[in-house]
Amino acid sequence: FCPEGKPNDIFLLFTWDSFENAKKFMNSQELKETMMKAGVIGAPYIHFLNEVASGIVIKFPEMKQ
Repeated sequence: FCPEGKPNDIFLLFTWDSFENAKKFMNSQELKETMMKAGVIGAPYIHFLNEVASGIVIKFPEMKQ
């Protein structure tokens, strides 16, 4: 995902089998090297989230433009 009008800012969402493995990956040298090769500039903002529900679909009314 990327914010409207900011194609160089990206939002990635991952799922992990454990919090420890997620932290391990985010701190890995492999990730740092891959980001550098991809041309990432600056440090990423990393947030660890917990799932509170799944399988729920909320339909919002269509927005008028």
